Amino acid sequence: MELLSRSNIFTVVIVWFAITCPTCDCLTYFRLETAVLPCDAFLQVSSVAFPESITVRWEGPTADVIVTSNSSSHVWFALLPLEDYSLEVSGLEVAHGGIYRCIVEGTQSVNSEQSGTQPQVTNITAAVVDNETIATEGPLTDILVRNVSTVELVVKDPVPPGPPRPVLDSISTKTIRLAWSHSDGPVERYLVHYWANNANGGSPANGIVSGTAANMTTVTQLSPFTGYTFVVEALFVPGYNLSSPPSEIIETEAGIPGPPMDLRIFAATSTGIVIFWAAPKDENGILLTYTMYIQEDQQERVEVEHITSTVHAFSNRKPYTYYTIHVSASTSVGEGPNATVTGRTNVAGASQPENVMVMNITDSSAVLTWEEPLVFYKSVDAYLIEYWDVEQVWDAKMASVDLGQRKALSNLNSCRRYQAYITPITVSDVGMDVEGDRSKTISFETLGCGASKPENVMVINITNSSAVLIWEEPLVFYKSVDAYLIKYWDVDQVWNAKIATVYFGRRKALSNLNPGRRYQAYIIPITVSDVGLDVRGNRSETISFETLENGLLTGIDSCPNSTTVSTCNSEESVSWKTPTSLSSEEFLVSSHSSGDLFQLGTTNVFYSVKAEQSGNAEVCNFRITVQKADSCPVTPYLYIAIVIALVAILVITLLLGILKIRHGKRATQSVDDRPARDRGNQRQSLDDANDGDTNGQQAIAMTETYTTTVGDE
Repeated sequence: MELLSRSNIFTVVIVWFAITCPTCDCLTYFRLETAVLPCDAFLQVSSVAFPESITVRWEGPTADVIVTSNSSSHVWFALLPLEDYSLEVSGLEVAHGGIYRCIVEGTQSVNSEQSGTQPQVTNITAAVVDNETIATEGPLTDILVRNVSTVELVVKDPVPPGPPRPVLDSISTKTIRLAWSHSDGPVERYLVHYWANNANGGSPANGIVSGTAANMTTVTQLSPFTGYTFVVEALFVPGYNLSSPPSEIIETEAGIPGPPMDLRIFAATSTGIVIFWAAPKDENGILLTYTMYIQEDQQERVEVEHITSTVHAFSNRKPYTYYTIHVSASTSVGEGPNATVTGRTNVAGASQPENVMVMNITDSSAVLTWEEPLVFYKSVDAYLIEYWDVEQVWDAKMASVDLGQRKALSNLNSCRRYQAYITPITVSDVGMDVEGDRSKTISFETLGCGASKPENVMVINITNSSAVLIWEEPLVFYKSVDAYLIKYWDVDQVWNAKIATVYFGRRKALSNLNPGRRYQAYIIPITVSDVGLDVRGNRSETISFETLENGLLTGIDSCPNSTTVSTCNSEESVSWKTPTSLSSEEFLVSSHSSGDLFQLGTTNVFYSVKAEQSGNAEVCNFRITVQKADSCPVTPYLYIAIVIALVAILVITLLLGILKIRHGKRATQSVDDRPARDRGNQRQSLDDANDGDTNGQQAIAMTETYTTTVGDE
């Protein structure tokens, strides 16, 4: 008190003002936000106190000092002098909530004449130190002014946004418009996350829609006919966000599918192609069908086929031809783009070689020639030749020709019949030999297969300058004997042999012979082959004869001709004029005589004479043929057999008639034994049945007459 009473400066009076807050300010913030708490007390104190005397401090919910005007910053708290010393709380957490107090103090000067009265400060209650008013000796008195304001801070966790849902009629094949409920926090922006749900429930594709402040957005570039799940993420401040629950699966509408995958040719034949493919990567709906467009090489016509499988075989196509095939898939929306593959059918066998011929035939070889097939695909790369001896089919030989249309067949057996055919070969694109149609089978014979030797060679009608050679055809020959080659010579002049040819018959007159000379001769059968060559057979045995001396005669006169007779028997008597010898020195010998019986068939008859002087044999040779007559008269034995058969039939008929008559009599007796009335009724019934039937009555009368006659007999 003494210090305050000094008169040299002034007397200081300390005044305490107490402030009450009947209604505190309540401020609500969310986590991690920055809150600014106003200091209303500063506004009150600064209006009456000296500015340089004002001090400010803030106390937290636990009454601890957070910041002061001398220490204005803290980890979360900062004093804002430029904003009336408001308190800034950054990085809010729920624990930061509570009552905050702002305490402001300052010094106010008052007139000494007013000492003893309370200062007039709005909303400030004066307090007197020691509850007294202190008088001052000077003109002014300084008092201390203090003001307190409170602020309630509420820190909340924000509510996440609601699950997104599609906006009505906003779903298309590739877009979905979504809406969701707002978060109640200070959302800076939203992110929309989504993923596609495949058959296994996974998420093969993810996407994020860029931030939006609104609670609605359109998601684009989606896949048709695909289910998606969406989540909305609310972003508040960096590092703090909340996500909504996932939405229900939202499916885009179906669309046209993409092209089929991995279209390729699986196999190819000469008349077909098999293609294979996989379903489109983007099916975009339920696949209903596949459409194929088939186009033959350089043709405008396009075939269309519809199937449901992923493999298809095209048949009935042209060999070795390119085909372009387009395949597309379709859903209920429509047909999608197609995939394309081009392939070629395989080669087919060529048609048969043309104009197959055999030439240059020898006894051990032949040459086959031909022309290329009229129809072939790509090329004819070889020919396969199969040939065989017709009697040794199992031993067929094979030969091939890579170039040209000619093949020499060697090591053949002479005098054999061969057959051969030619098959064209085409090598396919995969290296396989494809056989074409084989040619017609051609036949040929090697040379050296002449007939066997002529049989029964004889010399007849020998004179001093001529002789007649006769013979029979060979026992074995092929096809025919077309000629005979006769070689004869004087045994003393072998080098001067003569050649004669007989084309018809088996008889040759040798003329211009020398009398009284010995000759020899043999005969060779000739067969003309299929190619016009003369094939010599085996020559006959060499026969010798001598011409007569001048003045001698020999031979057979009137040699009969061959005869054919018909008969109904198994043999028949045949007669002819018996030939005679020309010389009395010769005796006649024969195999048969005129009038002999000859069996059915052909019989050779010959006469021969032998001269005692020359020893030559002269022969007369002819044939007797007995054949069955076309129609023969009926013999008496046949008539007898017919008569016996007719008599047997008549006897059997009579016996059957007698048996029927006896059976009828028994029936009549049975009727007579019945009462008269019944017989009358039966008679009347019989009469009624026969009324108007004249023929029936006549038949009954005839039967009664016949019965009576037989009974009498």
